[in-house]
Amino acid sequence: MASFYQFQRSLFAIGTLLTIGGLTHAASAQSIANTISVAQPMTGQVVASLADFEQNPGNNQSLPVVNVTTQNFTNAKGWRITWTGGVISDTNWTKVQSIFSTVTGAVNSIQYLNNTSWGNTDNADFMLYFGLKATSEVSQLTKANALKETHFKLSSMTVTDLANAAQNNPNIFGLVYELGFDQATTTKPNYQAGQIYVFKTDRNPAKYGAVRIVSMNPRTIEVVVQK
Repeated sequence: MASFYQFQRSLFAIGTLLTIGGLTHAASAQSIANTISVAQPMTGQVVASLADFEQNPGNNQSLPVVNVTTQNFTNAKGWRITWTGGVISDTNWTKVQSIFSTVTGAVNSIQYLNNTSWGNTDNADFMLYFGLKATSEVSQLTKANALKETHFKLSSMTVTDLANAAQNNPNIFGLVYELGFDQATTTKPNYQAGQIYVFKTDRNPAKYGAVRIVSMNPRTIEVVVQK
């Protein structure tokens, strides 16, 4: 008999689409936290280079290596981000590529954003690696008038629900966010593998999307947002 895990798929590999099954509530949040998430290979275009390594490779050899691939849907766009290796300390954590942009798909470090143009920070929406955190909550970022107050809610969406929304109807993300019972906050610091969060960007117009915590080791996260 085929193993249960053979039927699990990444957001970017699901072929069979089902309709969304439910909205956020406290009871389902616990079941999501206990979900076993099996990371699947994803093909796509690499959209993020190792900017920090390229700028100063001699001092950044202990940083995690970041790989970002992208997937385009009709009315949404998605990314899969994986961090591998590295040793993070109190002295180098601001060099870790941890801040994500739903506009460009770039994953940049705090140090990089503080030392490049204002527009790069303006394009950034939230931190991914050190928990989910709106850029407005990242006190180390220095371009204050470019920071965004992205809000998050833990959802009861399944991987199949996520794929359905991404491929068929991204408006579902807004429905799950606005009707979900979880309190919207600008920080969700303690995520776990298997959880799926919905978010609302601080942009005009606002965009809705989702963050799936695929794996904690290696750290693998999928993000999808409305176009």
